[in-house]
Amino acid sequence: MTQEESEENKVVQICYDYLDKFIDIYPKDKNADGLQWENKMPEKVKLTVYCKGTNQRGFLVNMSSDELGLEALIANKWIIHSELEALAGRSLA
Repeated sequence: MTQEESEENKVVQICYDYLDKFIDIYPKDKNADGLQWENKMPEKVKLTVYCKGTNQRGFLVNMSSDELGLEALIANKWIIHSELEALAGRSLA
C-alpha cells in the first residue's frame, strides 16, 4: 500500500467515525405539512458527502455541490468539509 492509499484509508475512516455528525439530506421525519423534509446541500462551499447506492457506498471529500456529478443522485448525508476537519483535529485534503 502506498502512502497516498494509506492516507485515503485514514480519511475514509475519519469520515465513518463522524458519520453521525453528517446532516441527513432526507431525514425520516416530515415537515409541518406532512411532506418529506429536505436538507439541501449548500452551494459554493466545500463539503464531504456520503453516498450510498444499491451496490456501492463511499465519500466524496472536499467538493462543492456543483462539482458533484451523478453521485449527487445517491447522496445521503453531507457535512461542511471545514467542520469535519475541525472535528477530526486535522486537515483532510
